[in-house]
Amino acid sequence: MKYDTKVRLAETAADWSAQLANITSNKIGSVYMRRADNKLEFFIGRCVSNLFTQENRLLYDVSRGPFEFLQDYYSALVTIAKLDVEEVTLAHKSESFRFEEKDSRFKGTFLDQSVFFFLDDPYEKSDEELLKDRVEELELLATGTRSLQAALPELCAKAKSPREMVTMLAHGDLS
Repeated sequence: MKYDTKVRLAETAADWSAQLANITSNKIGSVYMRRADNKLEFFIGRCVSNLFTQENRLLYDVSRGPFEFLQDYYSALVTIAKLDVEEVTLAHKSESFRFEEKDSRFKGTFLDQSVFFFLDDPYEKSDEELLKDRVEELELLATGTRSLQAALPELCAKAKSPREMVTMLAHGDLS
């Protein structure tokens, strides 16, 4: 693709994003369409983004919205992160395990992020050392999710009512 074509494409995508951002709501969720009184209408329903649905997350007992309060939305996300940590912790405790930095069983979870691997040099450590490091990471993440859940009321204190919260329409995968 020629450079000027790439520029026009990027400008068009930016324009689309700006148009989406001008569509606001006082709820957080996914946009759905239904027929009512012989016409089509759009409404905000439960979230179907990967954060709520990927891998085993559909099995988690967690609200998927729609959310009228930021605290409820973030609480659901923190709960999902907590459940991801618990699931991985159980997997580590329930079977003999060889360390793999990108274990496919955890793809799509909050633990499938390189930021969660605090290891200096995993290639120089034994499996036992790597497993010990991983267990320490999981304990740290469990503590972090509890702390974040406790801090949410203060973090979200400015948006006490739905009318104070304004969200904008965005496409989650514009790439």
